[in-house]
Amino acid sequence: MKYPPILFEDDYFVILDKPANLLSTPDRFRSELPSLKSLMRKKYGEIFVLHRLDLETSGCIAFGKKPEIQQVFTEMQINNEVTKHYTAIVDGVPHQEQGVIDLPLIYDGGKTYVNLKDKKAKQSITHYQLKKTIGQYSIIECNIKSGRTHQIRVHLAHIGLPLAVDRFYGRNEAIYLSEFKKKKYWKKAEVEERPLVSRLTLHASNLAFTHPITKEPVTVGSELHKDMRALIQQLEKNLG
Repeated sequence: MKYPPILFEDDYFVILDKPANLLSTPDRFRSELPSLKSLMRKKYGEIFVLHRLDLETSGCIAFGKKPEIQQVFTEMQINNEVTKHYTAIVDGVPHQEQGVIDLPLIYDGGKTYVNLKDKKAKQSITHYQLKKTIGQYSIIECNIKSGRTHQIRVHLAHIGLPLAVDRFYGRNEAIYLSEFKKKKYWKKAEVEERPLVSRLTLHASNLAFTHPITKEPVTVGSELHKDMRALIQQLEKNLG
């Protein structure tokens, strides 16, 4: 498997541009599945997970090269000293251009739910900003102040803006070109149409923090990957 592009590296950190459909860490039940951490172990030996991205989410992900970095970075995240921005293509149009979703979440081992009554639910905050609306879809930037499992997906779905592709919390498992072309689009009956996107329409676009050792600012960015760019292009072409 090809090693993902390195966005930043020094003696303490390595930050990569994770592709979609690659696990961040090994699966507990299917250890044979490829993961980013397993790939990195082959190159670096011992490596430490600093945060995770869902299997289908692409973009910025950081690992530590020393065990003390893992503890320090965890504390930095708890203290909101790490900024994480995500770009999401959602199915729907927000009522306001920006807002804050402050709803407690609870994870049951399979899915995450908004729960206002259970004391075990953890405070979760997502800031969002509308970047563009194209037909029934919108491009939204999210900045999370907590890092709960599936947080952005659940928060956006709760306010009526599920990811354009999200089989768990959304309405679509994939998006096809024929959905936009309609009568303008013909395809040969014997050829099965391939989806434009068949993974979560979520990308970790930016990661920023003050380096705990050098005290220098670290800011890395990742451009939208090809499939999400192609989806936006087709949306703009046919619905814009």
